Amino acid sequence: MKRCPQCGDEYDDKARFCRRDGQRLDTPESNSATPATKLSPEADKSDPMIGRVLAGRYRLLEKLGQGGMGAVYKGQHVKMNRLTAIKILTTELASNPEFVARFEREAEMASHINHPNAVAIYDFGEAEDGLVYLAMEFLDGQPLSAIIKREGPLPLERVVYITRQAAEALDAAHQLEIIHRDFKPDNVMICRKSGRPDWVEVVDFGIAKQTRVDPGKESLTQTGFVLGTPQYMSPEQVSGEPLDRRSDLYSLALVTYEMLTGALPFEGSNPQSQMVKRLVEPPLPLRRVRPQLALPPTVEPVIMKALARYPKDRYSSTVEFATELEAAARAGTSYQPMPTQHQPIPAPPIVGQGQAPGQMGQGPFAPRQPTPAPPAQRADTPARPTPPAVPVVQPPFQPSSAPMPIPTPVQPQMPYYHMPMPQPVRRKSNAGPIILAIVIVFLLLMGGCFVLALIGSMADQSQNSGSQSQIATGTQRTGTGSVQEYIARSRAAREASDLATAEQEARAALNTYPNSPAAHIELAEVLWEQERFDEAEGHVNTALKLDPQFAPAHQTLGVIYIKRGDIQRGIEEQKLALQLNPEPEYITYAHSVLGQMYSSQGRLEDALKEFQAALSFSPRPSLEVTPRIGIADIYSAQNRLADALAELEAIVNSNIARPNDLAWVNIRIAGILQRSKNNGKAIDHYLKALDTAQKDDARAESHLGLASIYIDQNRYDQAMEMARKGAELAKDNNQQMASAYFLIGLIHYQQKRFGEAVDAFARAKKLNPQDKNIDQWLQSARRVL
Repeated sequence: MKRCPQCGDEYDDKARFCRRDGQRLDTPESNSATPATKLSPEADKSDPMIGRVLAGRYRLLEKLGQGGMGAVYKGQHVKMNRLTAIKILTTELASNPEFVARFEREAEMASHINHPNAVAIYDFGEAEDGLVYLAMEFLDGQPLSAIIKREGPLPLERVVYITRQAAEALDAAHQLEIIHRDFKPDNVMICRKSGRPDWVEVVDFGIAKQTRVDPGKESLTQTGFVLGTPQYMSPEQVSGEPLDRRSDLYSLALVTYEMLTGALPFEGSNPQSQMVKRLVEPPLPLRRVRPQLALPPTVEPVIMKALARYPKDRYSSTVEFATELEAAARAGTSYQPMPTQHQPIPAPPIVGQGQAPGQMGQGPFAPRQPTPAPPAQRADTPARPTPPAVPVVQPPFQPSSAPMPIPTPVQPQMPYYHMPMPQPVRRKSNAGPIILAIVIVFLLLMGGCFVLALIGSMADQSQNSGSQSQIATGTQRTGTGSVQEYIARSRAAREASDLATAEQEARAALNTYPNSPAAHIELAEVLWEQERFDEAEGHVNTALKLDPQFAPAHQTLGVIYIKRGDIQRGIEEQKLALQLNPEPEYITYAHSVLGQMYSSQGRLEDALKEFQAALSFSPRPSLEVTPRIGIADIYSAQNRLADALAELEAIVNSNIARPNDLAWVNIRIAGILQRSKNNGKAIDHYLKALDTAQKDDARAESHLGLASIYIDQNRYDQAMEMARKGAELAKDNNQQMASAYFLIGLIHYQQKRFGEAVDAFARAKKLNPQDKNIDQWLQSARRVL
C-alpha cells in the first residue's frame, strides 16, 4: 500500500499520484518524512523564495504582495500544473505556536466555504523549515481598492452588482457560522470570469472566526493580536464586543458607501479619529461627502440602516441588505440591475397596493366595536349591555422638536408586518464601551492621547451640530455674529422651550442678514411652534424666492401643505428637500414627516423605514423623539406592546424629550399599560404627563385616560370629574371632545341614568359621526330608555 504524504489517503501499489491533491505516492518507507521546502534552479536571487518548491508541491513563481500577516506568492502545483496563490506567514507569527494552531484551525474552517464568490482554499500546513502557508485559488484580477483609487466613485448599477456578490459570499460563510472580520476593498478581488466582468471573489478568510465552537474543540485566540483593519471595523469590533454576522454587514456597508462616494462616512485625519467617531456620531450623508451624487432617495436610508451604530438596528443578514439595496436602486428610473450568477431578484411589491385607505378614528388605540353583551333578562327591565373595557384614543402627537410640528391624523389600523425592532439609541451615556474602544485604538495605533483629546473636542462640537452646514448667509447689514451663530442660539432656546428667546435670536439673524433664506426659515419655525401659522408661511415663501433650491424651505413648505390637507404635495416636498442635500437637521425632519404621513396612509413598511432613516441621520438626541414615537406607534398597532414600551421608555430614560413631548410619551406608555391591564402604573404615567404637559391637548388626553381607568374601577365620581375636565380642555379638538362625551355617556349608562347617557352619546356622535362604536352605545341606551 502507498500513502499520500499530504492527506494520508491510501492507494494500491500501482498508483503513482494522489487523486485528491496530486501528491506523488511513495512507499511507506520513502514518505515517512515531511517533504522539505526545495530550491528550484530557477530561483530568483532578489527574493530567496522565488523558485522554491514549498512542501514538495508548490513552486513559487513571483511575489504578489505583502501584508501584515505575511507575503502572498503566485505559485504552481508541480504535479497538477494548477496556478495557486500561496500566503506564507511572517517568521514572527510562524514562530508562535498558539497563533499557528489558531491559523490552522481557521484555515480549516475557511476551506469549508463553498461559494462561487468566495476564494477556494486548497491546502494549508507547515513546511520542514517552519514556513506556515495557505494555498488557495489563484485569481487573475485586481482588488476593489485599486479600482476605487483609479476610477473614483462607481455607478450605482455597478455598486449594487458588486455588493450583491460580496453579500452572497459572506452569507455562505455566515451559514457555517463563520464571520470574516476583515472585509474591506483590499479583500474583494474583481475578476473576469466566463466572459463576465466585475466577477467578485472575497478573499482572506484567514482571520475568520467561527461563532460557535464544536464540543470537544478548544477555542484558540491570539493574545494581544487585534484582528481587522481599523477603517473598516464595526463599532462593536472597535469596542472589543462579541461579533456576529452583522459586524461583516457593517463592513460591507462601509465598502458600498466607499464605492458610491470614493470616501468613508466618518471624517478624520487618521484612523484613530475615524474609529472613535463611529461610536459617537452618525455616518455622514452620502451627498455631504459627494454633493454631485445623483441617487434615488430610497438608496441612502438602506445604507444608513446597515451602518447603524448597534447591530440590532441593522439588517439581519448581508443578503437582506443587498436585496433592499437593489430594490431601492430599482426605484430610480434609469437603474437596470446587472445579472448575477444567481436568479434575479423579483421587483418588490408596491407597498400599500391593493389596500383600502385607512379611516379616521381607527388608530392603534382607537375604540373597538364590540357588540354590547346583555346581562340576564328581567321581566321589568330592558336588557342593557355591559360596558366594554374603555378604549384609549390614540393621541395626535405634535413634535415640538421638529421645525414645524404637524397635527398627525389618528393612524388607521395597520396590518401586521414582521420587522426587526430598532433598539433605543444610547448616545453619550455609553461610557463603558467608548472607554474600552479608546484602549483598543491605543493598542492598535498607539494614539491614545490623541483619541482622548479628540473625544473631548467632539463633545464640544456636538452641541453645535446641525447648524454649521447648508446655512445660506445672505448679506450682512447690522449686528454681530454669523447667521450660523444666531440660528444655533435660536435652536438652543427652542430646545429649552424658551420660544421668546428663540424668536429674539431668529429676528436678530434676519435683521442682520435680511437676504438669508436660513434666517427666514428659522424664524418660520419659531413662529410655527407658537401656532402663528400665517406669519410662518410668509417667511417660508420669502426664503423660496431668495433661493428656490433651498432644501429646508421645501421641507417646511411640505409641512404647510400637510396642515392644509394636501398630503401628496407635502410628501413630494419632503422628497424634494432630501434630493437637494440638506444638513442632517432637515434630513431628519423630512424622514420623520414622511414616516408620519406613510403611517397615516397605512403604509407601515415605508413608515418604519423612514423613521429608521430619521434616527440614522439625527444630529442630536432630541431629534430622535419623533421617529422613536412613530416606531412605538407602529409596534402598538402590531400589538407588540413590549417593543413599543422599550422605544418609549428609552426616550424617558435618556431625558431627550421636551416637556410637552414627554407628556405625550407618558400618555402612550399609560395607554399600553392599560391594554396590559396594569391600571396602577398607567395612572402614574397619566399623572406624570399632567406634570409636564404644556398644551391643552396633552392635558385633555391625560384627563380622558384617567377617566377611562376610573370607569373600569367603578370610581364614577372621579371618572366624571376627569372626563368633564378633558372636555373643557379639548375645546376645538373634535376627536378629543367626542372621546370626552363618549366617556361621560358611559358613566351615566353605568349608573342607570340612561337619559343623560343618550344625550352624551348623541353629542359624541355629532362630533365623530364615523365612529360605529359610539352609535352602538347610543342605540343601546335609547332601547333601554
